[in-house]
Formats: sequence, structure tokens, C-alpha cells
Amino acid sequence: MQSHYGLAAEPGAGRRLVRQPSRRPVEELPVGCGRAGRPDQVAEYPHFVTALSLVAALPPGEVVPLLRTRLEALAGQRAEIQGMIDSSLAQGVPRLFLVEEEYRLALLDAESAFVEQFIAEIGDPRLAGARP
Repeated sequence: MQSHYGLAAEPGAGRRLVRQPSRRPVEELPVGCGRAGRPDQVAEYPHFVTALSLVAALPPGEVVPLLRTRLEALAGQRAEIQGMIDSSLAQGVPRLFLVEEEYRLALLDAESAFVEQFIAEIGDPRLAGARP
């Protein structure tokens, strides 16, 4: 008996599932289970983006320490992921199996660069819309 997620239950086994690959084409899989980068996938809305929407309500003196804390957290996450990648490669894991972690590193690097630039500009009156 084939389940909705490509698992097959053994007849008469009530609670036991046997893993079998789904025979459904990728196009029939639910959104998020198919090919990477499909345009119909829903984009996530990270908490940090929500926090950025509130920056205008805080004075720069409060925002900068929060952004520096964010940078430290990003650096910690990056070090952890890089360590896992390095360890996996040293153990002979092919890079192909680590591509999602490399993608996460690229996202962390991009966010870190954004936060560093934002910290540098936070006191600039033009950021708030003032003309020079």
C-alpha cells in the first residue's frame, strides 16, 4: 500500500512502515519536495527581515548593538557550518552532498555583509531620507 509521501506500509503491519522511493514524477510532488529553485515554491520570510522593518522605531544607539549581536551570531553559525563541511570533506564525503551547507554559508556571508554595511550607514542622515 503506497502512502501519500512515498512510503509503503507492509500489509498487516499496522504501525510499521517500509521506506520505498515514490514512483510519482517530480511534477506531482507537493511544493517544496520537487526540483530546487522552482518558481512556484513559497519564499520564507526570515525573522531578521521582520526585525529590520522595526529599525526605524529605534534610535541608532540601540540598533547598532543589536546588529553587532546579530553579526556575532552569524559568525558563530558560519564557523559551525564550515567546521561540519571541513570535517565531512576530510572523511571523504563528496562535495555534492554538502551543497546545501555551502548554500547556507553563502546566505550567511551575504547577510553578514549587509549587516556590516548597515552598521556603517546607520548614523548617516540620508538613510532616514534627509537630503545632503
